[in-house]
Amino acid sequence: MQTITKLFRNFLTIAILILSVAAMNAAAATFTVNQTGDAGDLTCDATFTLRDAIDDSNATADADTITFDPSVFSTPQTITLAGTALTITGNATNTLTINGPGANLLTVSGNDVSRVFVISLGTTTVSISGLTVTRGNGVAGILSGDGGGINNGGILTLTNLVVTNNTATGSGGGIRNASSSGGRLNVINCVISNNVINNSTGNGGNGGGIGNASQNSSGLTITNSTISGNSTVAGGGSGGGIFTNGPINMSGSTVSGNSAGTNGGGISFSEVFIANISNSTISGNSATGTFRNGGGIDISNSEIAISNSTISGNSAGNRGGGINILGQCRLTSSTVVNNTAPSGGGVFNSSNRFNVGNTIIANNSGNTTSPDVLGEVNSLGYNLIEDTTGTTFTGTTATNITGQDPQLFPLANNGGPTQTHALMPGSPAIDKGSSFGLTTDQRGAMRPIDNPSIPNATGGDGADIGAFEVQAPTAASVTISGRVSAGKRGVARVVVYLTDQNGSNRTALTNQFGYYRFDEVEVGQTYIFNAYSKRYQFTPQVVTINDSLDNLNFTVLYNKLGIIQ
Repeated sequence: MQTITKLFRNFLTIAILILSVAAMNAAAATFTVNQTGDAGDLTCDATFTLRDAIDDSNATADADTITFDPSVFSTPQTITLAGTALTITGNATNTLTINGPGANLLTVSGNDVSRVFVISLGTTTVSISGLTVTRGNGVAGILSGDGGGINNGGILTLTNLVVTNNTATGSGGGIRNASSSGGRLNVINCVISNNVINNSTGNGGNGGGIGNASQNSSGLTITNSTISGNSTVAGGGSGGGIFTNGPINMSGSTVSGNSAGTNGGGISFSEVFIANISNSTISGNSATGTFRNGGGIDISNSEIAISNSTISGNSAGNRGGGINILGQCRLTSSTVVNNTAPSGGGVFNSSNRFNVGNTIIANNSGNTTSPDVLGEVNSLGYNLIEDTTGTTFTGTTATNITGQDPQLFPLANNGGPTQTHALMPGSPAIDKGSSFGLTTDQRGAMRPIDNPSIPNATGGDGADIGAFEVQAPTAASVTISGRVSAGKRGVARVVVYLTDQNGSNRTALTNQFGYYRFDEVEVGQTYIFNAYSKRYQFTPQVVTINDSLDNLNFTVLYNKLGIIQ
């Protein structure tokens, strides 16, 4: 009898182990896609599609992973949907991770008929990486026409994705993030480009690239990503790149070349009370039309904090080429330059809550009464505002610099994930600021760097004004700069080449005054410097670099007849 009991106990133990292993396998399934078609039969067999994998994951409340067979997806492949979106459903215990082979290897296309991905309303947690989402169509009448490429109502993380050439009739040409239960969208190392709001009725939605309506405190986070070339022009919505009326945090990102039919060519904020932009560049965006505002950023009834960021080369048809403010904005350690609008070329402020510290606002253009700032500036100190026509000041003004050009190099890759305007040697912004607690500049370089040969501003800590901090030369790398000129006149848009002993090239473009600059040039090497222009000719220079140079200049060559040699 004891033997039988013992055998029964052993059998029961083995059965429990078998069931436990089966439960563990069911709770963490991995599905491998081996087909590029779109048919779904809920069967994991020799022909397993992406739709099969998602349908199987939807059928169970567990943690699943979808991968792609490298024997199929090691070369570029496209999965073209047959007319319906890939819909991911679930609940609080359901998670799905889709690990694509790379955005250059896998494209999922809505074929201009349907959205590509829909994450259903609820607390479903989804991560998608390594693929391209394209030609999605946010069909009118379905999900309000929102989200051409992706419509999210869950907790969604996108990593290393390209979302491009999608269309919506509602909001979010590329991506729509919204959920009454607290949708969350986390965008990391992604490119959101060339997506469109297209509504022929003229009542188009908002957010050509991303439309966000989630009220969750972590509703939208964008990190090290690029939002470019998106549009709401067809149909007239706001926020060519991004529209949000919910919380947003953006860092290390670029918003460029977007356009809006109404306000906020780059970003439109509407009734947002948690919004932070840091270490980012907003450039080359436009709000088209006669009465359009906020070429780079439009702030409407919102509270926005911007730090260590560059707002450059944006334009608006009416007010605020760089920023239009009807709300509250705190702008610190930033650079606002080269923007254009009839009123307030740099900034148009119609509130009394524009707080500015350690910031450059200069070289913007508009009508003669307000090229840089139209409205009130509550100064936190240590600002450089070149033209104060149309500007009234409150707060701390003794450490501000006015009436001076900041002497900036063109927008360029000066290190870090985003482009910046470097300070020229001799810029009045160098060492005249305060870091306001920041330990790095926009690029992630150390701040402050206090040059002992330049007196600090009263109460300042030797930081440079604006988003860029000039770094001290080291034994290993230095800065080389100079000017390209024709007589006494600087020559703009000349390409200067630096060629090292290995034949590797770097380039720099001269600004409107003819100045150029190379950072982090290794010492102890001999370099060839040459300048190139379609109109002019220059003599190459061979230089051995042992320390920084600020006078490596080029002069246009002429013959005796005044004809370029």
